[in-house]
Amino acid sequence: MPPIARAGFLGLLLLGSLPTFAESPRTYRITARRLSREALATPPQELRSLEERGKSSVAVVVVPDTREGPPGDGVLDPRFRYDPAVARFLLPTDRIQCGDPGIARLAAALPGTRTLEVIRAGLALVSRSVTYDPVLAKAISEGTASPKDALAVLREGTGTCSEYASLFVALMRSRGIPARYVVGLLYAPENDADFVHAWAECYLPGHGWLGADPQAGSLGLAPDHIRLFLGMDYPDCGAGPLPQLWPLKAVRIQSRLP
Repeated sequence: MPPIARAGFLGLLLLGSLPTFAESPRTYRITARRLSREALATPPQELRSLEERGKSSVAVVVVPDTREGPPGDGVLDPRFRYDPAVARFLLPTDRIQCGDPGIARLAAALPGTRTLEVIRAGLALVSRSVTYDPVLAKAISEGTASPKDALAVLREGTGTCSEYASLFVALMRSRGIPARYVVGLLYAPENDADFVHAWAECYLPGHGWLGADPQAGSLGLAPDHIRLFLGMDYPDCGAGPLPQLWPLKAVRIQSRLP
């Protein structure tokens, strides 16, 4: 996505390589026209405060580095009974057509029998199969276009971070892995800007939700990924047209809280 000062969805090629070493949690002050308390406060991210200031919402959040991931995982069992709050992220929507035969065939062909193996295979497939579309990114950032659904991404093979996320979420749900859609900020001070970005989170029994960036093909996220909205798909997460979020800004702060 282009910088948030000019709005838009990010092309990761603008950022270069992200660091691969583990970092300490980061604390940010987020200002936006609106924010989702649920998304800000859902672990592993921590919400320290949220208040309304005039027409803007201001939040302080702590974001951990999850790139080390869980120590292990189990064999993927389609008969596993998830809690209803998690199981709903296995369901199809108008935008995430995980029951479509074409998506089901592609998902079934993903190699691996363990949950993390299947997730990594899905990330690799989506990141290399979808081509970034800067024209669509500009249109979405300006509010003149909406993100495409998973079937359109599969058919056309192009999109922004939103389309990478939609196709990946559809594949995971089709394979029986709960997956939810995330919209947030990618903090990028080296570019003198932050970027609106979309990614996904997958549920691992015994561990919880783990972030995955389909555009980058990475499992586990650096603490520069700040979750602002989450849901079943892009419309459900409540981000809405991006211009309605402005002014949107992230400032990294040194937390004095324990």
